[in-house]
Amino acid sequence: MATIGVIFFAVSFVFTGVLSFILIYAEQNGIARPGLFFTFYAAATVVTRPLQGTIYDKRGPYMLMFAAILAGIAGFWLLSVSSGYGTYCGGAVLLGAAIGVLFTCPQAMAMDIVDAGSRGAANAQLSFMSDVGGLAGGVVLGRVAGGFGFSWVLMLSALL
Repeated sequence: MATIGVIFFAVSFVFTGVLSFILIYAEQNGIARPGLFFTFYAAATVVTRPLQGTIYDKRGPYMLMFAAILAGIAGFWLLSVSSGYGTYCGGAVLLGAAIGVLFTCPQAMAMDIVDAGSRGAANAQLSFMSDVGGLAGGVVLGRVAGGFGFSWVLMLSALL
């Protein structure tokens, strides 16, 4: 269960840090209509969530997690080299697909390994780790962005 909590912390850390500053990054790169990032991001999240349940049941969680991690890495990288609308929105789709799996799949895994009486406490622990990761990510990655630029934040996020 602790490992799943660490996953929640790490995912929240990088995604919150990136989402906090993505509009500023888009403006710096001359991306028109930067708010559409969130439309593409949300659409990909909504599409992946129903599909993952079937895949989880048939193939298990590890293939899903691996694919989501690869999508996240590719999305962060694509955004880090983005100079146009296509790569910007492509990164949004990949990150949306990744987050659609990287929160729900580990949560399902946690519910599979704890007894029924401990599910509330397990969910509370995961929510806590997500909140702490999100708070820390915004602060730490904001400092990195201020010192090195947002492209570095995206590349660092891909590595994490």
